[in-house]
Amino acid sequence: MDSQESQLTCETLPESEIFTESEPDELSEIPTTSCDTTRDQRIAIKTALLFKVSWSKIRKELHVTNRQIQYANRHRATPQKKKCGGKPKLSTPERRALETWLLKSPSRRHIPWRQIPLCAPEFSDLGEHAIYTAMKSLGYCRRVAKRKGFSTDPIVMQKRLEFAQQAINWSRERLYSQIFSDEVWAMGGAHTLSFITVREDNSDRLQPENLQHKYSKLPAWMFWGTIVRGTKGPYVFIEKEWGSVNSEVYNTHVLSLVQEYCTQNPGCIFMQDNAPAHRSLETRINLLERDIHWIPWPPYSPDLNLIEHVWNWMKNWIQEHYWRTKYNASKLRPTQLKQIILEAWNAVPDSYIERLYNSWWERCQAVIDANGGPTQY
Repeated sequence: MDSQESQLTCETLPESEIFTESEPDELSEIPTTSCDTTRDQRIAIKTALLFKVSWSKIRKELHVTNRQIQYANRHRATPQKKKCGGKPKLSTPERRALETWLLKSPSRRHIPWRQIPLCAPEFSDLGEHAIYTAMKSLGYCRRVAKRKGFSTDPIVMQKRLEFAQQAINWSRERLYSQIFSDEVWAMGGAHTLSFITVREDNSDRLQPENLQHKYSKLPAWMFWGTIVRGTKGPYVFIEKEWGSVNSEVYNTHVLSLVQEYCTQNPGCIFMQDNAPAHRSLETRINLLERDIHWIPWPPYSPDLNLIEHVWNWMKNWIQEHYWRTKYNASKLRPTQLKQIILEAWNAVPDSYIERLYNSWWERCQAVIDANGGPTQY
């Protein structure tokens, strides 16, 4: 009987032996759970069933059971893994359309991803997560817009290196006697970092349209201030009727304050950056006449001037406490801005200034490690 059955072909098989999915009645209710068969066995079973080979012959030739035959017939030969996560909101053509929109204008790189639906009507129905996923799949990310860096002039770098090598040996008493001074333009408008959309490999980050630009804004005040002995020192607003800050204005309104402070606090040493009014011959003469002890300051060295971070602290404080200075600066009167700047100056805590003083030796070491080049400070 077995030898005869092995000779049967698809044409000679009895109708009862030809496969139907419900061939054995007792299997019709069997749950389709996974059975112990290999991938090759399942492929062989499906091939045999495709050519209408009887179940009995399949069982004999492949050494499988009815349950395994039924499972192989109802399932794929290779088990499929469940896909995790939701379906992407944007299809490939839609993602390409988003990239085309992004690259069409340089200004669009500065637009936060969450605000793209507000700026582009064709993407108004997209959520922040959909845009984020699409941008990441296209190879884009958000980075801080670069600003112009430090000078790469070898002479400048050498001066910075020599100063840092000497200043790293300052004692704490010597550091506390140092008057750090600077002036800053305080104005309305956003102060926090500007982000842009660039490729993750940074291949287009330094293109002109992706750099952060400065724009003149009004109202604005020039504020000059100092920190000394771990706290805030003399300060003054440069009034508009004084005109530009030349050597005469600088001597009359700034150096007079420094002289008064040094008289009351002997042993202090003044520093100033290399602005034209600071390095002029007239200013040097005025410093001698006022008996103000001062040290030459290396050019392009804001990372060594501790008060630079005080300006950032004040701008952040203003932006946090006075939303109008960021979002509606044109409606701010100069007198209002002046009062806000003074509030920010008074709000700077001594603990913050103390932390800046504690970082002095690390800053000098960073300049030395960079061989006079730019540092993280």
